[in-house]
Amino acid sequence: MAFVWITRIRNAAGDDQLSTSATALAYALSAIGLIGAVVLLAAAWKGIAVWLVVPVAIIEIVIWVVRGTTIVFGDRAVGFKAVHVVLAAISVGLAAWLVSTMRDPRSPRA
Repeated sequence: MAFVWITRIRNAAGDDQLSTSATALAYALSAIGLIGAVVLLAAAWKGIAVWLVVPVAIIEIVIWVVRGTTIVFGDRAVGFKAVHVVLAAISVGLAAWLVSTMRDPRSPRA
């Protein structure tokens, strides 16, 4: 998550063609993603904020479904769309796996 969102910040900062609102949205989504990454790291490393893992994963899924849809149906290059569809699939898949793991009563974290 951190890699994806840090890369998004770097790309938004270097894109002179983004409007002010698009830049603000990029930074806001990146901040949400980075906060989520910190929560997941804290939950995995020290067992802190385990109760936040499922909401963070759900937020990540929602972000990727919404943004992925706008990217796929937007006027971007095919390569850009392909890369983001793969990133979305990986992120959504990992988040869904995390939610199912956290809700599984046999899971050590459940």
